[in-house]
Parts: sequence; structure tokens; C-alpha cells
Amino acid sequence: DYNAKAEPAARLAGIQFDIEPYLLPEHVLPAARLETEYLATAAALREAVGAMPLEFVVPFWWDDRRALLDGLARHADALSVMDYRTDPQQIVEFAVPFLDWAASHGKRVRIALEAGSLPEETQRRYRRAGKGEAGDMLLLAIEGQQVLVLLRKPLALPGAQAYKLTGTRHIDGSSTTFHKNKDALRTLLPHLEADFSAWPGFGGIALHEWR
Repeated sequence: DYNAKAEPAARLAGIQFDIEPYLLPEHVLPAARLETEYLATAAALREAVGAMPLEFVVPFWWDDRRALLDGLARHADALSVMDYRTDPQQIVEFAVPFLDWAASHGKRVRIALEAGSLPEETQRRYRRAGKGEAGDMLLLAIEGQQVLVLLRKPLALPGAQAYKLTGTRHIDGSSTTFHKNKDALRTLLPHLEADFSAWPGFGGIALHEWR
């Protein structure tokens, strides 16, 4: 409606949808229905926008979902791939399957990198404890629901499965975002653009949260 009323110079050149259905809990969208529902949404959006260029944002780890990507090619003009890594080799590795997809389907692909701040977090690893052993975390059922209980002190509880903490790892986001090293990103960009330009469907590099 906006484009129909706006002057040619003020019209939108295209529209992008960043839909991340994998963030929904299983009871809202079961994993078995994710691809079907996503493609149905893409088809509805394609019909709604008409001839306007339509782009979808997808995660790099969808690279092996061939049926989903091939289905998306029927509705999308382009993809932006959230290739949120800082290691140059990983960035290229994760980008190539989508650039190949673009070449196969006559589409465009933009490779997106992260430059914003990310919260620091601690990753904890646990192993299943033996029967009767105390653990740092318990898995038990409460009113039919499975519940994980993180303990201050090791404990064994009849009817609960215990897990022992085997290690912790601090994650500062440096492998995902260039937030604290934007100079490295500035240096890397020309090299990535030169490499990716070998694919006719390469549509450029998008930077998330550059400011």
C-alpha cells in the first residue's frame, strides 16, 4: 500500500523478514512442523508482497536443510545468512553452502557478520552420575513435567537422575562478534568480499549492530 502511493524515488526497494522459528518452545511449534510452517509463511509473504524483492534472514546452521532451502527458493529472491563468527576460515566455511545455493537457484545471498555487544556467559558441562551417586544437578518429574534442579551442594535423591559437573567454560562472545575488535573486521572485509565475489549470487556483506 505504501509503495502504491509513494513517489517512485521514495518507494521501498524490497522487504526483508527475520523470522526465527527455532526460538519457539516445542509446545508452541514442534520441531517436526517447523519447516512446513516456515515455508507456508514464506509462501504467504511472497503472495502479499507481489513483485517486490523478498529476502529472508536465516542462520548459517541451516546449511544442511536442503529441502527447506530448496523450498525457500520458490519464494525468496535473496537470503541474508547470519554467519556470526569471527574466525575467517569459519566465516568462509559457513558461507559457501549458501553461495552455492544462490548459484544453483539464480538467487542472491548476503553474508551477515555480528559487530554488536553480546552478554558474557558461563557454559557448564555435566555427565550422568551412576545409580545412587550424588550430583550437582538433578533431573526429576514434578506433576508430569521434567524439571532440572541446580544444587548448591551435591545430593542424591531417590527417583531422580543425578548429573555431576565436569567443567566450566567462560564465553565472552569473541568467537561470535567483532564488537571489541572492529579494526579486525575492517581489515577482513575486503578479503572476504574478494573471495565471495567468485560466486555470481554474492550480494555483499551485512553488518549487524555496527554502531
